[in-house]
Amino acid sequence: MKIHLFVLSISILVFGGFAFSCGKSNYQEAPTIINSKKLNIQFEYYELGGSEIDTIGYTIFDTYAFADQDYLLVFNTRNRQIEIYDLSGRKRLFAKPLRNFFNTTDYGEILGVHFYSFDSIFVSQERMVTILDTNTVLRQIPLNVPEKRKWSSGGTAADLMYLYDPGTLFPIRYDPKANGVLLHSFCIGCGGENKKYFHSPIEALVPLEGGAIEYYPISYSKLYLDDYYGFAKHIYRITVGDTSFISFITDPNIYGIDRREKEKFVIGGRSPSQTKDLFPLAKKHKRDTEEKMNHLSSIPLYRDIRYDPHRKLFYRFFSDYQPIKNADGTYNSFGDKSLTLLVFNESFELISEIDLGKYKYISNKSFVTKDGLYLSASHYKYPERSNKKLQFDVLKISVP
Repeated sequence: MKIHLFVLSISILVFGGFAFSCGKSNYQEAPTIINSKKLNIQFEYYELGGSEIDTIGYTIFDTYAFADQDYLLVFNTRNRQIEIYDLSGRKRLFAKPLRNFFNTTDYGEILGVHFYSFDSIFVSQERMVTILDTNTVLRQIPLNVPEKRKWSSGGTAADLMYLYDPGTLFPIRYDPKANGVLLHSFCIGCGGENKKYFHSPIEALVPLEGGAIEYYPISYSKLYLDDYYGFAKHIYRITVGDTSFISFITDPNIYGIDRREKEKFVIGGRSPSQTKDLFPLAKKHKRDTEEKMNHLSSIPLYRDIRYDPHRKLFYRFFSDYQPIKNADGTYNSFGDKSLTLLVFNESFELISEIDLGKYKYISNKSFVTKDGLYLSASHYKYPERSNKKLQFDVLKISVP
């Protein structure tokens, strides 16, 4: 793929020549290439409500574009329905109870979705992948069958791998070339603090026609091999063609892997607005939920990434450091963190940063259409937040 090959050549050249080491694991931060541009930026409010929505709340969703129309599929947690909205026409097209399609008693709750087309909607549960259209279930593929989830590399973790879809962070995706679904994988038998856990592969392909699960040779950032970061273990992944781009919440780097060639690369993605370096948490707090939450609420965080094929841009959300206790004696929580949008061109040069402020947007509910980057105005502290309508600010960017 053109995008990947160009980025790969740049990142290897830069990473090989200028990266520096830090710590026992030989962690290397790739330098961020800054090529500042004065962007044309416009925010346009979008709302869909009224008679189209009775009540809505969702964390699991995906979009699909066809014939110049954009569609949003959500799993509405308030009324337990699967719903499809025509964003362009501002109307709801489809709504059916989840029980019509899914057995949550035997296979677990719905975890993620890939809206590949109206005829191929891929839905993951803990023990099942279901393929459906808007009328019926077309096919089901069992997940986490012990004899099929061996990880051959390393030996000691055999039979202990687990496939999981953490929703919008690392969502299920259908790979048409491999005819399989891509899912997050982790070593369930290794223990979440063990180095084996961080060495195990984090992405796998489940073939739709049977056969062995393929585990890709990419694991956690080496930052996790040296220090303890408590709750800060989130992984964010997007797919662009044959390439998976991965962001770890503690790491400025963006990692990539060509799933065909099994080639890995690293790209610098640090925010110039970061005011304080990442710091670990003492392991003595590993069973202290409050300390781990305070740590997560305080440290700088590199969050969701998105690709905009219409403008050939990558977006990355960032939240800077904040103290737990302010000078005036008040305290901060995770919900008080600021949000910044980093904008990269296709060569992964950082061309701009946009301050998105506080208390309005939820980054993991953002998505891209031909109209721009939809920023969900659904922060729990946003005073105009409503469960009766979909609310977004559509960020429209053009590069002169």
